Amino acid sequence: MTGETKRPLEHVEITAGAWQLRPPHPREAEDALAMLTDPLTRQWNDAPRVVDLDTARQWCEDGSDWSQGAHATFSVLEATTGRLAGNISLWQIDLEESRSAWVGYRTAP
Repeated sequence: MTGETKRPLEHVEITAGAWQLRPPHPREAEDALAMLTDPLTRQWNDAPRVVDLDTARQWCEDGSDWSQGAHATFSVLEATTGRLAGNISLWQIDLEESRSAWVGYRTAP
């Protein structure tokens, strides 16, 4: 992101067929821990500070804090069960100059 952040991002929830996207919530810490410590996930998208349920809860809380305007993380949930299927993050968001962002994702094991 270039320059100072000018405004926080508003939380958005999206329902699309069998999927729901919304900001992460600490109640999904157990599923997040399984996803973030999965060897295939770690191979491509490591989160080394997540090692137990407490750090997974903190990871969820951090992901739901969009106040700096530099990122927006969405949990991807199965709409019928509410189970975490993965996450999608927009980061290096630049709403002022290039109106662009990078996209990253992880899938649950």
